Amino acid sequence: MNMLPQPLKAIRPPEHIIAVYLSLRCTTADELIHDRNKSAALSRARQELMWLLRDLTHLTLAEIGQHVGGRDETTVRHGIDRVSDLIAADDGYRQQLQAVRRAILEAKAGAGMTPDLCLTAVRSVLSNGALTDADARKAALQLMEVRHG
Repeated sequence: MNMLPQPLKAIRPPEHIIAVYLSLRCTTADELIHDRNKSAALSRARQELMWLLRDLTHLTLAEIGQHVGGRDETTVRHGIDRVSDLIAADDGYRQQLQAVRRAILEAKAGAGMTPDLCLTAVRSVLSNGALTDADARKAALQLMEVRHG
C-alpha cells in the first residue's frame, strides 16, 4: 500500500535520483551501492533507494537491481516491500521519506552532484562488473551530463 502521493514518473533519470539521494545521506556510491556491507543502516538506505527508484521512474525490478550494485529482482522486491511496510506503519518514517522524495523531485539537474560525487558515481558505474562496457560508458556519460546540466 503506497501512502505517498502519486509520483511524477520519469522526470529525473535514475542517475540523478541516486546522486541526490547519496548527497542527502552523505555517503558514496561505493559504500552504499557496491559494498556488500550488511549493516542495518546501509541495508535500510539501499532499500530506500530501491523504493525511490521504483516510485520515481519506470524502471523494472531488474533494472533497479543493476543500478544498486547488480542485485537480483528478489532482493529489490524485498527491499521495496520493507520500505512500503514501514511507510504504512510509521507516520514519522513516511514523512521523512516523503521529504527525501520531495528533495529529489525539486533538485535541479546537477544539484547535489558535486565534482567529487560525480567522479565517485562515474567510477562506480565504470567499475560495475554487471554492466557491459557500452552500458557503463553510456551511464558515465549521462552522469557527466547531469553534472554539467
